[in-house]
Amino acid sequence: MFNPFLNIAQVKVRGIDFEAQYLAHPTWITQMAQTLSIRAFASRLIERSNIPTPGAPTVRLEGGFDNTGLFNLYPAWKGNLSLAYTFGSWTAQVSEEWISDSKINTTWVEGRDVDDNRLPNYLNTNFKLGYSGAMLGDHNWDVALYVTNLFDRDPIGFPSYNSRTGSQVVSNNYDAYGRSYALGLNFRW
Repeated sequence: MFNPFLNIAQVKVRGIDFEAQYLAHPTWITQMAQTLSIRAFASRLIERSNIPTPGAPTVRLEGGFDNTGLFNLYPAWKGNLSLAYTFGSWTAQVSEEWISDSKINTTWVEGRDVDDNRLPNYLNTNFKLGYSGAMLGDHNWDVALYVTNLFDRDPIGFPSYNSRTGSQVVSNNYDAYGRSYALGLNFRW
């Protein structure tokens, strides 16, 4: 009754984020306004560690999955590259998501605990095709078709276990549903 919950654990996160953008106005199609945009984001995770209680050993998680059963991935590198081309009222965009190769379990030692503790790099491509139009006054609208996981890549499954048997798990960091389509319509007034 007089034993309150104390959060004495310690979590450390350190990293570096990068961003670059290139913007141009080419004249590939005459008499039409055009914009070419290339944008890149990347994150480098330097440290992601847990200390459950003071004096306990530090659990390092960067570059792999946690061991809580939630399968949260902390890749050493993660990035996104986007290429967009707008001509007149039309826009086409392709984006590529990248997750660096990672360890299945950061506490395992290859050759002792497991033969191969690595998952490969993961790439996922998305596509958007959109059209924008004007209405009366300063009101406008746009419609867009989105295709996620354009090449229908399978997610990376990795071995796991439960109380009775072995199993395979897919982390929520990967696209688990395969190619999907969405249609968006926006009005602004």
